[in-house]
Amino acid sequence: MDSLQEQIYFMQKEHDRCKLVYNFLLREFGQKHIHHFDKEISEKIDFSRAIVKSLQNLQSIRNEKDH
Repeated sequence: MDSLQEQIYFMQKEHDRCKLVYNFLLREFGQKHIHHFDKEISEKIDFSRAIVKSLQNLQSIRNEKDH
C-alpha cells in the first residue's frame, strides 16, 4: 500500500483535476449549459476534498502518536 503522504498527494491531484475540468467546462459552455455535468463534477470535487482532509487528519494523528 502507498504511504499516507502518497495517498494524500494522489487525492489532491485528483481534486485539482476535477476543479480544472469544471472550470474548463464553465469557461467553454457557461453555467447555463453545464448543468448536466455540474452536479457530478461538484460531488467529485467535494468527495476528493473530504478524502484529502480525512487523510491529512489521519496523518496528524499518526504524527502526534510518534512524538
